[in-house]
Amino acid sequence: RCLRRCQRREQQWCRVSPGRCLRLELAQRETVEKRNESSLARVVFRYFDQWNKREIAGIIPLFAPDVFYEDALYPRALHGREALAEHLTKVARVLPPQLEFVIDDVCEDLERGKCAVRFHLEDRRTGKQVPFSRGTSIFTAKRAPDAPEGWLLTSGWDLPEPLIKAGNVLLAMAGIAARILGLFRRRT
Repeated sequence: RCLRRCQRREQQWCRVSPGRCLRLELAQRETVEKRNESSLARVVFRYFDQWNKREIAGIIPLFAPDVFYEDALYPRALHGREALAEHLTKVARVLPPQLEFVIDDVCEDLERGKCAVRFHLEDRRTGKQVPFSRGTSIFTAKRAPDAPEGWLLTSGWDLPEPLIKAGNVLLAMAGIAARILGLFRRRT
């Protein structure tokens, strides 16, 4: 509900309680400093901006020392800045440099220190979206006066689009499992 698109395309901001949603047009490529978002959204934009430059050293100070980061593509969560830096460096080595994250929607809740983005990958040379590259990232943050923009990201959760769309198969399997479990309950 929070990540909905603005009804009026000429407006950047739309109100969604308790946060704010922002629709960014794909052609909008200004630097983070020129945008008018709040400081928490600016931290998240800076994260993606630094990532697109593969500047891992510029990303790590945006996170708390005890950051908890989970990427749904991997079996284990990451704990701490060092583990996050290692992970991002490994991914940066594999991901072609011409691919960049483009943020489609942003939603933030400053009272709770949360910010969510919907993104996709785009080939910088052609301007075309990479297939199966959409995703959502959700961040939590705490206020920190000495941190960039006054916020430190304390956790991150990435949910990328799956390559295999197995929703119907998984739903059928869940139904079968529920029936089997129901049979065992009746016998005991």
